[in-house]
Amino acid sequence: MDIEIREWDPEKDMDFFEHCQYEAYKGTVKNVDKLTEDELRKKYEKFLEDDEIDVTEPEHSIFIAEHDGKKVGLLWVCHRQPFWRFEEPLTWIYNLYVVPEYRRQGLGKRLIDRAEKFSEEEKLNKIALHVIEWNTAARKLYVSVGYELVHSHNESRFYEKILK
Repeated sequence: MDIEIREWDPEKDMDFFEHCQYEAYKGTVKNVDKLTEDELRKKYEKFLEDDEIDVTEPEHSIFIAEHDGKKVGLLWVCHRQPFWRFEEPLTWIYNLYVVPEYRRQGLGKRLIDRAEKFSEEEKLNKIALHVIEWNTAARKLYVSVGYELVHSHNESRFYEKILK
């Protein structure tokens, strides 16, 4: 499959970014199928209020995957300073999203490769991320490319990979 991974253009790609963020959020909500769309949107808006992040800050980078001009995946990474249990600067993967009909075709691995290239460019030797317990497909993907589970808390699973 011919995929181009490029840096995002906020003017052209913001709608796709927001779509991916919302779809990824839905995957973290337990019993999502029991909520109305209105209830889910309200929960999502509350989540955004509680976890406000400015993606346009220079330490954030967003990449868009395209196939034949169609946006099919997104990677959002950040050069983060030490926080919580991470004692050195690292690359944090905020979101890796692949449009459902493009899953299980290697695109997730390509986006992870791009995250690792970002780390090299930023001279960082560690990548970490959070994934919800029941997202087994994502968890298997991360393990398959060398990420290790380093912490569990309730439904949250934290993975990291040391580069070099």
